[in-house]
Order: sequence, then structure tokens, then C-alpha cells
Amino acid sequence: MLKRREVLKTIFRKIKNKKAIVISTTGLIGRECVELAGYNQHFYMAGSMGLTSSIGLGIAASKSNVKVIAIDGDGSFLMNLGGICAIGSQKPKNFIHIVLDNGCYYSTGGMKTYSKGIKLEKVVKLVGYRKAFACKNVKELEEKLESALKTMGPVFLRVYIAPQGKRKLPRPHTLRPFHFNLKKELEGW
Repeated sequence: MLKRREVLKTIFRKIKNKKAIVISTTGLIGRECVELAGYNQHFYMAGSMGLTSSIGLGIAASKSNVKVIAIDGDGSFLMNLGGICAIGSQKPKNFIHIVLDNGCYYSTGGMKTYSKGIKLEKVVKLVGYRKAFACKNVKELEEKLESALKTMGPVFLRVYIAPQGKRKLPRPHTLRPFHFNLKKELEGW
């Protein structure tokens, strides 16, 4: 099974020279993104579980020339089903929604989520996402992400990961002006 770090490294490697911004969920996913990619051009959620896709939708709507990649955990995704309805309805062409599914709230102690019994790919298709895929290995992730970067969105990738990973990660303590004036930050793109 894939590891969280391996998946995040693959995502950042694939978007390295592309016009793309990552919006990552709170908890260990966001903290690992900070460690791997630093603060350049990305937005890390600090304390707002469930809102990654909604924030991503807002950025995608305001910057249609930039690929917006929202990275959620399965627990965070399930907390904001209203957000996916808005995404499906608005159909932002530049939006990619990636859910790292480990079947639990790993950041807060490992309590199980309900993702195991739910076909998330079918749910997002039902609300209007254009494409939806599941990935169980690096090759599938690379292929589907490459396709998503070239495809009209919204596109959904469910990536199955192991409920494990580094826990001692940097926290995004210092919020750059980017967090307060995203429009100005992205004006040069």
C-alpha cells in the first residue's frame, strides 16, 4: 500500500514546472506538504478540517489559468459533502481533487472513517465531477495525475494509502501574506 509521503512527493514532482497551486488539508497531510514543498505558491490549511475543497473551489474560480489541486484526507472529505456538491455544480475546469484515503483520522489518533464502505468515485460523479479515478500504486497515481493535469475538471483522484507515516512534522506557524491576500499573490501568474 502507498505511503502518504510517497504520494505527496509524486504530486509535487508532477506539478513542479506547471502553473499549479496545492491547497492541502489540516493535520499531517498539510504538515508533510510544508516539509516537502515549503511555502512557495501553496496554501496549507491550519485548523479548518473539511474546508480544503471549498477553498480550492474559490481559488479555481478566481484563477482559471492555474491548475488548483486540493489534497484532502478521507475524513476531511467526508466532513464537507456540501463542498463537493458545489464543485460538481460549478464545474471548475482547472480543479483537481485528490483524497488520500487511509480509512481513518490518522492525525488525531486513528479513529476509523466511513470511507471504506463508500464508493467515493461514484459519489463525486453523481454530483457532477467530470472524471473520477482510484489509485492503488505509484504508477496509477502518476498516470491519473498526468491525465488530470491535461483534462477539463473537476477531476477526482482517490489514492489509497496506509494508515501510517511520519508524525513529527513542522507546523505552519508563520502565515505568509499569501494567506491574507491570495489574489495579489497570484496576480503574476
